[in-house]
Amino acid sequence: ILAASLAGALTAQWLGGAPYSLEIPKVSAVGVEQYLALIGLALITSGVGIAVMRSSPMFERLFKWLPVWLRPVFGGLIVGGFAIVTPQVLAAGHGAMVLDLFHEMAIGMIALIIALKVTACLISLASGFRGGLFFASLFVGSLIGKFFAAVLLLISPNFAIDPLVAMLTGMATLGVAIVGGPLTMSFLVLEMTRNVDVTAVVLAGCIVTSICVRFMFGHSFSTWRLHLRGETIRSANDVGWLRNLTVERLMRSDVGKVPSTTTIAAVRREFALGSRPGIVIVNNADEYVGLVLLPDLFSSDLDTIADDIQVIELAGLIDIVLIPEMNVKSAMAVFDEAEAEMLAVVDSTDSRKVVGFLTESFVRRRYVEEIDKATRGVLGALS
Repeated sequence: ILAASLAGALTAQWLGGAPYSLEIPKVSAVGVEQYLALIGLALITSGVGIAVMRSSPMFERLFKWLPVWLRPVFGGLIVGGFAIVTPQVLAAGHGAMVLDLFHEMAIGMIALIIALKVTACLISLASGFRGGLFFASLFVGSLIGKFFAAVLLLISPNFAIDPLVAMLTGMATLGVAIVGGPLTMSFLVLEMTRNVDVTAVVLAGCIVTSICVRFMFGHSFSTWRLHLRGETIRSANDVGWLRNLTVERLMRSDVGKVPSTTTIAAVRREFALGSRPGIVIVNNADEYVGLVLLPDLFSSDLDTIADDIQVIELAGLIDIVLIPEMNVKSAMAVFDEAEAEMLAVVDSTDSRKVVGFLTESFVRRRYVEEIDKATRGVLGALS
């Protein structure tokens, strides 16, 4: 990652630099009283970030009442109306941030731009437009910092803080709430200011925001969007091992199969008790029609009728199967819902061809092992 970042930065410089450059003049030193005020700003941006995440599904539900083809039209009309009030609601906000960093603005205008920009972003997402919220969160965060500094100055000049430092803190902390990555945002400020003192207070604010958002909501907006689409990841750790730990990797392919017309006695002769947890029953087309655990098959209650009863009479879990693409968390959810000890794995959702089987005990053991491995990778071996 470090090598890729350096290569990207050097390539951008060689090609003439980034299209947008935020040049920050020298900022003043940060005192202890300003630390406390900026930590308060971090808590405010945490609340804004959580409010944005809570509001996103509400906006999407509102737009679901419209036909799909009409949603972008309606969303574009609303955002265009906002742009008549102020064009700063358009695009990601690169040019607007450059403009607002160095200009005095009325408190009411700052609040209006914040409200319109946040609403415009949520409407754009809900109406079907897909774009990043990375720089938009930085832009809105900088305005929140500017608003915070102006309000403090209005309340008491003795508690006034440098508006530029407040803008940088608001920019980084709202970026943490929306996108995540406290170190990324702190290094961004360090690159812009070359000031370690300012970076230290920004890092403190970012940590407070990250803890607050995780405690009050659970994850950043980016991860929240993945959850709305059905993903189960909670952090970057999950992306690697959770996606790779699939049913296909965990299942056993030496599945015992018998035709549905086979008698219980014949199955007993073919599979000894304890040789496997259960057997899969298939029809004439070799498709899955049910599953029987071996302890149930060897029940003493069936001894007298084993030659007369077909194994299909004992079949269970007829409609509950796993597919190879499922990850371990999805598989465990199926086991919990079915209250099963063993499940068959079929080729796909459209096919009933059996390719293997999986037991609940093995799935849970492998899941705990991977969690332990991921924890050791972060914290090291615990003695």
